[in-house]
Formats: sequence, C-alpha cells, structure tokens
Amino acid sequence: MYKKLLLTSSALLTVLISFVFVSAVNIPKITSFSPTAVQPGETVVTIKGSGFGDKVNTTRSEVCFGLSQCYPVYDLQDELKAWSDTEIKILVPKDIKNKTDKIGVRAYLSVLKDYDYITSPEKYTTISSAPTCTKDVWSCGGWGECSTKGTKSRTCKLTKDCKGVYTPKPTTSLKCAPVPEITSFTPTKDIIPGKTVITVTGKYFGNNFIVGKNNICFGIKNGCISRKYINKYLKKWSDTKIQILMPDFVSKDDKLGLIVRRPGTSKYNFIYPKKTFKIKLQPDPKITSISPTRLIPGQTVTIIGKGFGEEYKPKFNQVCFNASCIQDKSRATYIKSWSDTKIVLKVPSFVISEGKINLKLYTPSKGHYSFVQGPSYTTERKPLVTWYYRKMDQGGKYYIKGKYFGDSRGKIFIDGTEVPILKWNDVKVEFKIPSNATGNTLYIQNAKGLKSRELSVKINAVTIYSNDPHSKYQWQWKPLNIKKAWGITEGSGDIVVAVIDTGVDTKHEDLKHAIWRNKKEIAGNKKDDDKNGYIDDVNGWDFVLNSNSVKPRRSHGTLVAGMIAAKKDNGVGIAGIAPNVKIMPLNVAKKDANKISVNAAIK
Repeated sequence: MYKKLLLTSSALLTVLISFVFVSAVNIPKITSFSPTAVQPGETVVTIKGSGFGDKVNTTRSEVCFGLSQCYPVYDLQDELKAWSDTEIKILVPKDIKNKTDKIGVRAYLSVLKDYDYITSPEKYTTISSAPTCTKDVWSCGGWGECSTKGTKSRTCKLTKDCKGVYTPKPTTSLKCAPVPEITSFTPTKDIIPGKTVITVTGKYFGNNFIVGKNNICFGIKNGCISRKYINKYLKKWSDTKIQILMPDFVSKDDKLGLIVRRPGTSKYNFIYPKKTFKIKLQPDPKITSISPTRLIPGQTVTIIGKGFGEEYKPKFNQVCFNASCIQDKSRATYIKSWSDTKIVLKVPSFVISEGKINLKLYTPSKGHYSFVQGPSYTTERKPLVTWYYRKMDQGGKYYIKGKYFGDSRGKIFIDGTEVPILKWNDVKVEFKIPSNATGNTLYIQNAKGLKSRELSVKINAVTIYSNDPHSKYQWQWKPLNIKKAWGITEGSGDIVVAVIDTGVDTKHEDLKHAIWRNKKEIAGNKKDDDKNGYIDDVNGWDFVLNSNSVKPRRSHGTLVAGMIAAKKDNGVGIAGIAPNVKIMPLNVAKKDANKISVNAAIK
C-alpha cells in the first residue's frame, strides 16, 4: 500500500512539474478569427493566434470546423491561402456540416512532442447567402514611368473594407520596357537641306545606330534615309542625343521620326515629336555663263552661276556636254575645281560638236537632283595624229596621217622649227625634212592655230652626195670619196658600158639620157644596116628571144644601170657613179627571168 501511495505521489509530482513547464513555454493558441459569419465555398476566414509554425506539415496539420469535421491540409490545396506562425487564411470548404461551432487547428505541441488540437474561443455561424458586402474596394493610381531597372509602380489604397471578406491588394509593381521618347529637337525652323545639323534629344534611343533596324525619317512627303547614305547624314547617335545633317532630298515641312528599339524587347517602334520642322529652301541652281564659249578639248572652261554645291558629289552631280557626260571615275582628270558659284573643267576629248553644257545639281524646289542647262558653246578640235614616222632622215620626204588637220594649210614644227609642207588635207600632210634638221619632237598646227600633242621623233643625220632625193641612201659612195672623184670626172659619152643582165628600162626618167644609141642602125627598117648580124639593134639586144627589144624581164638590170649612169643633180632618184657614160642593155635572162646566160651575149 505504501508503494502505491509513493507511485501516486511521484505521478502527481510529474504532472505538477509538467504544468509549470508548459506554462513557461509558448503553447499554440487561437486568439480570434474573422469573419464569424461565413458562407461555405465563398468566405475566406483569417485565423489569428500563435504557435501555428512557420511551415505547414501537409500530412499532419489540419483545420477543423468543429472537432467532428477536420480537414487535412493536403486536402485543402485550393482552399488554403496562407499559413504562418501567427496567421492562417483559408476558404471555408463547401461541405461543412456544422452550422455553428468552434474553429480548430491541429498544431505541433512541443511539450507533448506531438500534434494536438487547439480551438477558438468563439464560434462561427454559417449563412446561406452572400453578405451584402462581398468584396473590398481598392483605389489605385496610374502606373509610373518605366525605370531603367525595367519596373514600374503605382500606389493602392483600401477605400472600402468589407468585414469578413478578404480581397487581395492589387499588384503595385510590374516588369516593363521603357518607352523611347523624343523630348525636343533644334532648330525647328529655317532648316536648310544639306547644310543645317538638327539636334534631337530624348531617351532610350539606344547607344548605337543599327543599320537595317534603326532609321531616321522626315515624314511621308520626304521619306527616310537610305541605309547606304546613313554615314553621310548621321553625325552622332547616343541613348539621349542624336545629331543629323538635314538631307538634300528633304523639301517639304513635316515631322521628324525615329525608328528605335524599345529596351528589353525585340520590337522596334516609330516615334516622333509633336512639333513640325520648317524647311527653308535655297534658290534653285542656275548657270549664268561659260568662258570661253568656243571649247577646245584639253583646254579649260569656267562655268559661273549659283547653287552648284560646295563640292562635287559622286553618284549625284554630273557634268555633261550635250548628252555625253564625264564619268565619276574620270572626275579627277577633268574637274579641276568646284564651288557653289564656280566650276573649272578640262574639256574632254569627246567634245566634238557644238551644243550646251548641262549640270546635274540638287534642285530644292523639286527635292532631288536634276539637270540644269547652261549656255551654248561651239567646238574646235585639235589636230589628232594617228600615224607618223618615228625615225626620219635629213632631206627626206615623209607624211603624217590623222584627222582634224583642216583643209587649209597649216604648219609642222620640229623642235620649234617650221619645215616645208608639200601637200595638206584634213587627214594627211606631206612634208620634207630640211637637210640640216635636228630635234626630238614634232607637232602639227592647223590654220586656226590649234596644235596637236608633241610627238617623239628621231632625225637621222645623212650625207648628201647629189641633189637627188635618194642620194642620201647611197651609202656605198662614202668609202669611195665620190665627191672628189666627180670633181675629176663624171665619165664621158664616148664610154659605153654593156649591162649584161635582165634588160633595162630605156624610158626611165633617171636613165633615158644614158641609153646607148647605135648610130649605124636605122630604126624600124628591119635591116641589118651595120652588118653586125643583128637587125635594128638600135639600143642593144635580147639574146634569149633574139630580138632588138631590151625591155626588162626583171628590175635588176635597170638597178645596175642606175648605179652606173643615173643622171646626177636632176632631183630624181639617185646619182650614178659615172652619170655621163652610155649604157648598152644586153638581155640574157631566160623567159622566167630566174636564170641568165652571159655567154649568149659574148661573140
């Protein structure tokens, strides 16, 4: 019996100690809940208290509507709105059966080291219809601007608190993409295309201009900048500032627009300011005069006027003579200077007929480049040499071929010294090189004073043995000291030289004086007057055909006869070594003239 009392006392002591310990720790409890009038499936109840635990145990935690009707948390995935150590929010399940009872929560009791039930101090009451006030009313302001961090915010205030109803507070922060914006641009008026630089300020333009994505436009009337000309007009591009040279093609007042990417997105937007820019058009270009009006290829012509532009712009400007134009690739050759009021050109070689100068210039009134016609001009062509002798001998006769020489006789100069002209027409000129001429350059000058380009030539010095055109070619006389020999004798008519060869041209201008004449023979009487066995052998004999004709079958015999007795100083051909002797032609050439028989002429 004493043992039982001792055990009972020990158990009582343990209970007392446990009571004291429990009082000292945080025991879970429900202090209140709202609303107390609930509608199953509609009302969200907020349960307040302590010791619920920061984390819900989905397998052991429960919420009860009366201890006879508890719901494990894993069955309340849609109804459970929030769970913290001090607050639980739950949508009242549709199937609760108790119309009025206490709300309970199965929470972890640390003193018991296990889960147990705690209940509310008050009871709920179910209602069959929704209360008059079913939803809180929030009043929110407008969204602010998108920040550089990519967010925007607004403020919301609860203007109507419906008791017993939980209405979540509206979202007050959202992710966003900043909107590019043009805040201003200057100047806005008196803008001169091609000269005025416009400064555009704003935000979110992007740090770099992306060709093919970004663009700058000047309204529907004017269009946008083509990508191949963007470097010409875009001077600066940053996230907040852009500088643009107003393009030449803009001719109408309109609104400036930008195509830019909205930050944080891949979308490009077209933005423009409220103000319209005002264009101040320059006067249309005009050609007032050209000088000289008679154009000569290779010489310069000066064009005076206004609105030409400060420089020649390839692919835009053009200079034309009638319909023939200077190509961009040749501009350095022909365009010597270019300013807004004056152009100096070298006249191209293709300018061969009269006409008008035409300049392709920017025309503000049209908003594009167009041709402006200038005064009329006439042309003169310089002589153009197409063929000439590069090597010429002193005393020789030569010719030049070409065009634009003119039909009236002009002049030819060698190193500045005029030479004699023999014949002259528009395409060919014959001339003679003086016997003492020297020099390395030659040019032709027509009757109007226009000169050809200088031609490189070489004048060969030659020795002239007689006043005959081909005497200079008789180099064989040089070792013979022929002039001294002629001083002694030039031969005699009493001396007859028989030329046994292919025959001789007895009518040759340089030989007819030297042909032997048989005085004992009467020409044409068909008799052998001198009884030498040859009928009518007046000048010689053809031993192959047995004829008195000495007509040559090849030229060799005539050449040999000329070297012997060609007339000297008669201005024809050459001079023979003995110009005063007589030549007896004896033809011994076969019919094909390829073989001769000298023996046939020797008797």
